[in-house]
Amino acid sequence: MMNPVATRLITAAPRDAISQLQRELITRQRELASGKIDDIGLARGGTVRRNLELDRTLSDITSFKDLNAVTGARLSGTQNALKAITANANAMVNAMITARDAPSAGAILREKGLAAASDLARALNTEVAGVFVFGGENGAAPPVADIAAPGPGAAAKASLEAAFTTFFGFAPDDPSAASITGAEIKAFYDGPLTALFDASGWKAGWSNASDSALSVGIAPNQFTQGGSSANQRGFSELMKAYSAAGVFGGVALNDGARGALADSVRDTIVAVRADVAAVQSQVGFSEERVASANASLADMELIAARAKGDIENADPFETATRINAIITGIEASYALTARLQKLSLTNYL
Repeated sequence: MMNPVATRLITAAPRDAISQLQRELITRQRELASGKIDDIGLARGGTVRRNLELDRTLSDITSFKDLNAVTGARLSGTQNALKAITANANAMVNAMITARDAPSAGAILREKGLAAASDLARALNTEVAGVFVFGGENGAAPPVADIAAPGPGAAAKASLEAAFTTFFGFAPDDPSAASITGAEIKAFYDGPLTALFDASGWKAGWSNASDSALSVGIAPNQFTQGGSSANQRGFSELMKAYSAAGVFGGVALNDGARGALADSVRDTIVAVRADVAAVQSQVGFSEERVASANASLADMELIAARAKGDIENADPFETATRINAIITGIEASYALTARLQKLSLTNYL
């Protein structure tokens, strides 16, 4: 009589083989569907560390691309504001030429000056993605006071009127203003008024911006400016010109003094338009750097993705061939199991 234990062993062996083949079949079918190796550690043991490094590289690239999208939007917003500032300056120059000999010169100076000052403040307070792009490193708050608004703007306007009173000995609304000569208004403009808008006066009374523009990372070991600073000389000079026209244009000046004021305002604007253009050029350079960084990141991403694919991707032909072999093995194992189960003692005699 055949040993029962031996019989069980003989019939169990094919069943174990079938179970193992079925598990492998499920794995291979999953790989064929996903295109990825199911167990990298088992199949590519020596490359697991490299695969993790590639994961980190791709994650860093994605982070840079996301940050660059925000930086690009902020630089674009900065450029749009600079275009508005330039257009505003050009319009103000034309207005000063018109106002030079117009009967309503005082009203033109005041109206155009106050509007231009507010427009400049609005442009310099441009906010993109939660950052005031002309705030420099202090991008959390509006950098520039608006002379037509309460708070810091009103205080700045009061400082201009106080400087006028100190220099001339009477307030701007005093009828004695009619005695001011053209030379005297120019001396005031070039002296006490200009001092309120020099580097220290601008930061004390008008600007909360830092001198340095915000530096942002755009790629590994690459940085660029993510905006600008309202403390650029061109901006403070424009605000000086606009504020002078807006605050003192309505004063009861005689024609000579009013004409001298209009000339000083115009000359200031003309002189600093090149400074604004230089800021536009710097922002444009930063935009080019971001575009170049994005191109480099795309190349890096492609190389890293290919290297990761070489590690993770399953060969579809090889996988399909193995699946066919497994199915053939399972079918053979089932056939063998069936034959063994039909065996009797007679077959062994």
